[in-house]
Amino acid sequence: MVERVYSCPDGFFRKHIGRPRTANQIGSLVVCLPSHFTGGDPYVRHNKQDRDFDWSSASSSTIQWAAFYSDCEHEIVPDGDELY
Repeated sequence: MVERVYSCPDGFFRKHIGRPRTANQIGSLVVCLPSHFTGGDPYVRHNKQDRDFDWSSASSSTIQWAAFYSDCEHEIVPDGDELY
């Protein structure tokens, strides 16, 4: 694991394209631990295709995840506390 991100109330994760930190890294894995929040949908874009993951409906009872290649643009804009 290279990085952990905690998003506090009214926090956000800016839109960006990740850069591999090692030669062997090909993508990112985002894991959302059970916690109560609203919003916080991860958006992933690649080659004019968008994917919106709605995690808030099961946020307090389920571990949720998304994986994507390093060259995908992604952002997370939560309302509440989230730990990735």
